[in-house]
Amino acid sequence: MTPQVTRIAFGRACDGDPLLALRPMEEAVSLVHARHPGVEIHVETTGCSAAALRRLIEAGVTSVTVRFASAMPDTYRALHGPVAHEWSDVRASISLAAERARLTLALLLLPGVTDRPAESDAIVGLVGDLPGGSLELRDLGADPRRALAGLPRGRPRGMRSLLDRLGEADHFEVTAPAMPAAV
Repeated sequence: MTPQVTRIAFGRACDGDPLLALRPMEEAVSLVHARHPGVEIHVETTGCSAAALRRLIEAGVTSVTVRFASAMPDTYRALHGPVAHEWSDVRASISLAAERARLTLALLLLPGVTDRPAESDAIVGLVGDLPGGSLELRDLGADPRRALAGLPRGRPRGMRSLLDRLGEADHFEVTAPAMPAAV
């Protein structure tokens, strides 16, 4: 007996960004959707093009994860650049996904950056502007010295402060990595 497929996902880890391979992705999503209309079709993306994401949603994508390390344009550019898109492109993709699909935000954490007051405020503001969804907190996996060297100095509040503030957003399911116990 063949197992029932309930979810097909594109764009996780080393798959690349589905929005950058629009034509083949659109064809694949349309084909899956036509043959298996009840299957969840998921894409994980940087959110680099709301127009491309709209086409994939129209083809049958039902859930979207957008991953990012900053909700502030200058910090986004410093951490993600050089790339051909800006935070405004990502923000447009997030808004579209929130309206037309099941949205998950994958916030890539970097202590010393993500927990700065302005950054925390921008992230909490983004979550507050959206109608709901999930927020996955993931490790950015960057060299902190190198990443921080490209940014203006700041005084972080601590990751616990950010996690506490995000925990107050009851319209978002927050999945946080385990915090180490105090010594």
